[in-house]
Amino acid sequence: MKNLFKCITLILIILILSCLISDTRLHTRMNDGNNVEVSNLEYSFITNHGITSIQHVRPTMEDEHIYYKDPVYGYEIYAVYDGHGGSYVSKFLKSNLHQWIVDEINKYLISNSFQKLSTILCSNEQFKNDVADILHQSFIGVNNLIRNDQSAYFCGSCANMVLLFPGIIFDANTGDSRAVLSINNKTISLSTDHKPNINIDETQRIIKLGGWISQNRVMGTLAITRAFGDFELYPYVVADPDISAKKIYKTGDDTNTFIVLGCDGLWDVMSSEDASKFVNHYLDQGFTPKEITARLTMQAIEKKTSDNISIIIIKIDSIIIEGKLRSIY
Repeated sequence: MKNLFKCITLILIILILSCLISDTRLHTRMNDGNNVEVSNLEYSFITNHGITSIQHVRPTMEDEHIYYKDPVYGYEIYAVYDGHGGSYVSKFLKSNLHQWIVDEINKYLISNSFQKLSTILCSNEQFKNDVADILHQSFIGVNNLIRNDQSAYFCGSCANMVLLFPGIIFDANTGDSRAVLSINNKTISLSTDHKPNINIDETQRIIKLGGWISQNRVMGTLAITRAFGDFELYPYVVADPDISAKKIYKTGDDTNTFIVLGCDGLWDVMSSEDASKFVNHYLDQGFTPKEITARLTMQAIEKKTSDNISIIIIKIDSIIIEGKLRSIY
């Protein structure tokens, strides 16, 4: 009888421990080899990202990129900075732009007594407008920091930044780097390229200011209409970003949800749809975002890109909504 009691007790202990282990695993996912702890089930995405950035055939490397996860509020920032005329401005952006934005966003959250983020809060129109205004003013503010810097007179950089909040994606773009979202096998543009040959609104803006376009270049010089730096071409070339906000959720099916963020070294030779199909194919084969960025880079090289290449793939494995964990893989 005593032995039977001991066996039952042992079985109960094993069952309790297995439940605890299962619960721990529910809260932890891998991000390129690093555990990502999700402590608040009301709060956030579970993401897995990969980054590849190479010089390729250019004589210098002018691309930069960043990834940041806020330790308090948990939102994520990804950005690519594609420099031209040198790397001075892109390196300056890497060191300063996201930090300026983090400071402003956290001041805003603290001043409004937001102790944590939720999908309800982040889907609120006032919240979206406030964050969009912070992004817009931050881009302009950082550009003003180098306005009197001679190193930024003939040198500039594009910037495309993605911010992930619970249930919503913001994109802020200046230049011709691009971000695309793939969800339920549908490709959705998060940004619009600022190029005079494909963006008639930009061409008209420059002409109204007294400028001109020749051979698809602003004042016959620059192939993009917005950038940080390039003060030689002010007021025609400006850093003011276009900003988009997209609501996002997982439906519980097995379709891939991800973002491809890259400089024009990728987009000059691949369409948004082709890049999305490429990533979807390899995700279905079980490849990680890091492995796929390397393969996508090689694909751009095989398609004869002549630029530096920087690619970030952000796979959204699941989204936590109002206390419930949906579509866990």
